[in-house]
Amino acid sequence: MRETLSAASFSDTISRVARALASRVPQPPGGASASRRARIHFLWSTFTRFDPAADVHAAAVELVHNHPAFTPPVAIDARAKPGYPAELSCDERTADRVTARWGDYFPAGGVEMGDSERADLD
Repeated sequence: MRETLSAASFSDTISRVARALASRVPQPPGGASASRRARIHFLWSTFTRFDPAADVHAAAVELVHNHPAFTPPVAIDARAKPGYPAELSCDERTADRVTARWGDYFPAGGVEMGDSERADLD
């Protein structure tokens, strides 16, 4: 029989698990800025390299109201797979032009320009 949690209990449980996991994640040298960059690189690598229909794996999967319910632990296979196209990279001239015009593209500011050559964790 499947145990049902109230919304508040579920939210509390998720919060406790997230806090526990966050306390175990080593922070990269360089402080908050480096930590933020590491998270962005992680997210970019993960969500550009997985097919949600094929690359999410769990201890068990149950269909609940036509939606999969995953039993932890849940893993996402975000490796570069055979047959994936090579990563794109721009030439130096284009990179210099984008860098020089970044303020023109985002005149209100608030959009940090990333380093396209370091957008993954490989």
